[in-house]
Amino acid sequence: MIWKITILLWIAFLIAVRIVRGTMSQEEKIRAMILGKVRITPFRVLTCLLFFASLIMTVVTAIRSEEHTS
Repeated sequence: MIWKITILLWIAFLIAVRIVRGTMSQEEKIRAMILGKVRITPFRVLTCLLFFASLIMTVVTAIRSEEHTS
């Protein structure tokens, strides 16, 4: 059951990344390429949180699957 939540989190993260990239202006894209800095927006923070939640859930899923096999 926990692996389903992990998959949903990764899908939500990938959708959020697509939305963030799609809403960036050309000026922001150029600034990010040259300076490496972007404005912090609430949706970018949410995307970052989704990434870390997905990563943590992946590790938890891997640990729990090993417990059930042994």
